Amino acid sequence: MVPSLFTFSLLFLCVGCALAVDITIIPPLVLISGSPAVLAWVGGTPPYSAQVFTSGLLGLPILIDTIATASLLPAAEWTVSVPDGVTSVFFVVEDAVLDIAQTDSIPIQSGLGLPLAK
Repeated sequence: MVPSLFTFSLLFLCVGCALAVDITIIPPLVLISGSPAVLAWVGGTPPYSAQVFTSGLLGLPILIDTIATASLLPAAEWTVSVPDGVTSVFFVVEDAVLDIAQTDSIPIQSGLGLPLAK
């Protein structure tokens, strides 16, 4: 008996699901205003999108920047640039199957390596 196309499709779907891995973000160690920072991640299914957020009123997220859209690479570079008064950000990465990962809040230092004034 010859396996059907449906059987092969189902097999590949099952293998694909078994190989899917949650996204783990590797955040930059330091964020310095005006300097480039590299955000990397492992896992997930490309293409990816990555955004930078800060916490606003009542802790609601406010989008600062989109640093990757439809990226096949598991990394993106962002030049640290935030509105006045923003002292920390967090990153969110989403993959093709809508898995989402988020970093903790990361403080932003001034160009002199000092924390930004609150």
